[in-house]
Amino acid sequence: DSGGVYWIVDLNTRKASGNTYWFGPVLANNRLILASSRGDLQARDPKTGALIKTLRTGAPMMQPPIAAGGLLYVVNEKAELVAIR
Repeated sequence: DSGGVYWIVDLNTRKASGNTYWFGPVLANNRLILASSRGDLQARDPKTGALIKTLRTGAPMMQPPIAAGGLLYVVNEKAELVAIR
């Protein structure tokens, strides 16, 4: 209501060389879903920003996920379409 910030989360906490780029978020099933250039998908609580789950997809992603029909779709840099339930 006030336009104030609810929460801020630093997504670059992983100790790795080079930059990690994040895409999204997409709100699906009451979770914020983010995709990374390191091949991670994160599900976060939209009210607190708390990490709910991380999933390694096996290949970097370069665009936001898409939620449709009860599935989450991501395209990785190998041009593979991955559907996740």
